[in-house]
Amino acid sequence: FGNLAVNPRAGLLFIDFDQGATLQLSGSAEVLWDRADFAAFPGAHRAVRFRVSDVVELPHGTRLHWRLIQRSPFNPPAPE
Repeated sequence: FGNLAVNPRAGLLFIDFDQGATLQLSGSAEVLWDRADFAAFPGAHRAVRFRVSDVVELPHGTRLHWRLIQRSPFNPPAPE
């Protein structure tokens, strides 16, 4: 978390491997140290708040394609 404290610029890349689409988010990030800020996430010791300043969405951003075989057992289940 030290890098974000020194330089809060951050980016996130989301890839839809089924369709080949990409979503790029640029902005600033801040580490939340106060437990009240992330109490809604059981088991979390820290959280990161990301503020979006730029969005780039490309419907055909990658030629890489995969299909989902199974979800990771380490990720919490998605809400229904």
